[in-house]
Amino acid sequence: VYKPSGNASKIAGASWDISYGDGSSASGDVYQDTVTVGGVTAQGQAVEAASKISDQFVQDKNNDGLL
Repeated sequence: VYKPSGNASKIAGASWDISYGDGSSASGDVYQDTVTVGGVTAQGQAVEAASKISDQFVQDKNNDGLL
């Protein structure tokens, strides 16, 4: 689960929405933040934070997020 850092900023007017072939979907807001993955840091990275997710994501106990 993405939790914006203290330096993150929500990008005004930016949102996202995606639907997959199995009927699952997600949507939310876009933030600009510093992200570190595998020891590599990217500053000013756009991060799509989900505020709505379909039941398929909630019911799948093997899924803890998308990157």
